[in-house]
Amino acid sequence: MSFKSQENNIRRFAELLGHDLGYIWGERESGPKGDKKVFLNVGKTFLRALAKDLGRHDAAVTANAGGIAVSGEC
Repeated sequence: MSFKSQENNIRRFAELLGHDLGYIWGERESGPKGDKKVFLNVGKTFLRALAKDLGRHDAAVTANAGGIAVSGEC
């Protein structure tokens, strides 16, 4: 992944973490296109590219959405 792509991923992280990812607004907190789901997808993409850049092609990247009160983790 290019430097520019990784920079865009970091900027997207900052934007997503700037507000509450667990807030429901009448929907499931993660939803199919919710911010929490986007956060986890961007995180996995970023970490896979980072592992590849570091030569760790055997690294497994997973995500855990957690509960309603947390953003989840990659």
